[in-house]
Amino acid sequence: MSQKRDFSKTATLIWVAVFLSALPFEISKATSIDSVTAGKIQQAQRLTISGQRRQGQLILIEALSDKQTSSEERPKLVEGINQISRNFLTDRAQAAFESGESLFFSGNRAESLKRYREALELEPENTQIIAALGRNLLAENNCGEARGQAEEGLSINPYDSELLILKARLDLCRDLSAQGRSQWEEEVKALEAEFSFEVSWYRLILEENQGIKKSIPTLARKLLKEDPQFPEPLYLLWKHSPQSPARRNWAASYITTCKKSDQMFLRRYKNEPRVCSWVKVLEEALAKGSGS
Repeated sequence: MSQKRDFSKTATLIWVAVFLSALPFEISKATSIDSVTAGKIQQAQRLTISGQRRQGQLILIEALSDKQTSSEERPKLVEGINQISRNFLTDRAQAAFESGESLFFSGNRAESLKRYREALELEPENTQIIAALGRNLLAENNCGEARGQAEEGLSINPYDSELLILKARLDLCRDLSAQGRSQWEEEVKALEAEFSFEVSWYRLILEENQGIKKSIPTLARKLLKEDPQFPEPLYLLWKHSPQSPARRNWAASYITTCKKSDQMFLRRYKNEPRVCSWVKVLEEALAKGSGS
């Protein structure tokens, strides 16, 4: 019987002890963070662990929105809101989420979707779950619901970088006007420091979406040089270089890379949930002799 009992309270108490014991030490070291900011972070923390996560999030959002908040204080506040937004407060939600992750990166997307939804029902304000659910939906070509999840998540925590990079990718599911592209560029510039490779890849997708075909082979080669293990530029080279003698090799390399992919590979490229989605297309092209 003891093995079957719910360990949620135990897990929460451990998490509280670790976090609260570490936080005052970190703040005492960070002399540029004033006591008011430190107090707000601790207040948000305590609200979260008492089951009032949303109230804790709102306290830190308000502090970040305050024009009086200095540039030195902002990173600590962002760290604080991300911490309380992503941490699990119950064992059941964490177990459902981790099951979803294992299933998703094993390619079982229908089942992973169920687990993510289960986790989100248990912790609806956990942005780590929301981001994972959004990626799963995008992988299933359900951009509409994925966008809704991302927007909901960003209304909970506008500073969650995983949700911001997901939104940038979801924006590419639709045609962007000149104004839309300008706004998109402005948004991804703020993400380049953390997601430079993803932003480069998304810009390549945008070029293709907008029919700017001349630049695609050059940009694809540049991306391959940056990360030879990422297969998607190979598909674009194959697609947009019909006269190249290397075309068959690009297709074969894409197929080989994707068929050798494992969970670690898919986790590495989680911000492109559609990675390796062209295997069947390329296999059929090679079989018909149209891949060379």
